[in-house]
Amino acid sequence: MYPRKRLQDLLHAAAILRERIPAARVRIVGEGPESGRLRTLHATLGLGETVTFLGDISRQALAVEYVGADCFCLPTVQEGFGLVFAEAMAAGLAVVACRAAAVPEIVEDRRTGLLVNRESPEELAMALETLLTNPGLRAALGAAGAARVAAFDLEPIARRFVEIAVA
Repeated sequence: MYPRKRLQDLLHAAAILRERIPAARVRIVGEGPESGRLRTLHATLGLGETVTFLGDISRQALAVEYVGADCFCLPTVQEGFGLVFAEAMAAGLAVVACRAAAVPEIVEDRRTGLLVNRESPEELAMALETLLTNPGLRAALGAAGAARVAAFDLEPIARRFVEIAVA
């Protein structure tokens, strides 16, 4: 959890989304220098069980999280290749991300995911709502994302995630 990941935007988006889809849940993986501040914001926003912090988890547990997720969201504003997006796409997840840095080179807007303007919790919430309320779109974007990742020759990663998750 680092400032460039803009997880505070995801927490604010979760607060907005909770009003629109009360059953929606956000699960955040990882630890870092922002962890304490984000947990404080979680409490301030009264997010309760809407958002769960999982901390650092094993690769196997991460694979299980991907398999159990409806979509993937990371509002980072500074990312190189974006392996985390490729992993989520390899798992067949539609992605919500920001138009920032190299992210659009991995996540194609309206083809493999939905891109929003950076530092915009409202746009994040709207994109997440779109995916959560439209399973057909979510599945189509997820399938296109998995196909795109195959072009990066990351197919072995996808297979490994499935193997781990099924084990």
